[in-house]
Amino acid sequence: MDGPLVKLFMGNYAIFGYSTIFFFFAPYLEFHGFPSELTGWVISAFYASSILVKPLASSILENFGVRRTMMLAGSLGFGSGLALLVSPLSFLPLFILRLVMGLCFGIFLVAIMAYQNIAVPDSRRGASFVLTTIGSVCPMFTLMPVCDLLISSGNHGIYLLLPAIMGGLCTYLAYSLKKVSPLRGSDDEAWGSYKDLFLKAPIFALTVSILVFAFADASIIYISSLSFAKGLTPSYFMVAFAAGSIFIRIAGRNYFNRMPRILLVAPSIISMSAGLLIATAVNNNLFLTGAGFIYGLGVGYGYPAHLAMAGDLLPISLRPKGTSFILFFMDLSWFLLPLYMGYVSAMTDILWAYRSLALVSIFMAVIIHAMWVRFQRQVMSDGR
Repeated sequence: MDGPLVKLFMGNYAIFGYSTIFFFFAPYLEFHGFPSELTGWVISAFYASSILVKPLASSILENFGVRRTMMLAGSLGFGSGLALLVSPLSFLPLFILRLVMGLCFGIFLVAIMAYQNIAVPDSRRGASFVLTTIGSVCPMFTLMPVCDLLISSGNHGIYLLLPAIMGGLCTYLAYSLKKVSPLRGSDDEAWGSYKDLFLKAPIFALTVSILVFAFADASIIYISSLSFAKGLTPSYFMVAFAAGSIFIRIAGRNYFNRMPRILLVAPSIISMSAGLLIATAVNNNLFLTGAGFIYGLGVGYGYPAHLAMAGDLLPISLRPKGTSFILFFMDLSWFLLPLYMGYVSAMTDILWAYRSLALVSIFMAVIIHAMWVRFQRQVMSDGR
């Protein structure tokens, strides 16, 4: 990777690391006697504000500049991380801090994806997303074990310092990136509106594609419940999932550039669904590992494929809003998936919740593929 891609890789690592650290925040609060009925509100505040800010994030970076928006979000992440160190263990200050942290996460994520969609040439965009988004997986190997060790050993002060470190790293990386001209010298061209986005993008196909992919992606939240229900160890699936995701992004990065990204969506969803179906059927950790690897192959291509669509399908003036649009619906799926799992599991069980999700996803993948093939043929016939 060249210099800018290394920084974008580290930016993905830093912002997803900022989020990953808080996977252990609930145990931290419980250890200090924080009321369990309020813990959920404190945890969910981060994700709620992250979802809500996505549609507005594009307007923020259009007005302040992509790089400066990244610096602003990183600085707020650094400041709120420091505030967490001195915050009392009471509901209101923690809830407000978590809201601010979610805003930082949502804005920085939109900005860094928009920066890459603008700065990287069309011929290299696909492979660049494949490589830089490996950074979003790496905190699972690095920060999660560190956080687990710090919480279990009682080093809570060091644990609370980690969000500030990640926020500071985000700020530094944003500062170190070169300023990009979003419209590449076209001073008389204005940023596009959401109306322009809806007129120029294949909105229906894009929305369905994002929702189906992200629903299967978000199902990882309940893998531990599925594994425990079968008497298996969830870490086998999780490690294999991360390994499969990284493997396909490295081994297949050149193919990812040559193949139209929209035609990779359906195979990715089918691979993820196959991994989930296998996970519901296996009875030992070895086969669970294989299921996780197959699932990871699908995520490894599907996630960067959708992120690259803002650049593949839209003119530069609409890419910030396109990025916000894509990330908003991805986050929405992560919000809706627990509701689906809760209701379906209550009516049947966790196994059939996963099986029904996987089977519906395979069916929808066929429809999605037909939509994208039709769109691709139309683009080719129009000579675009």
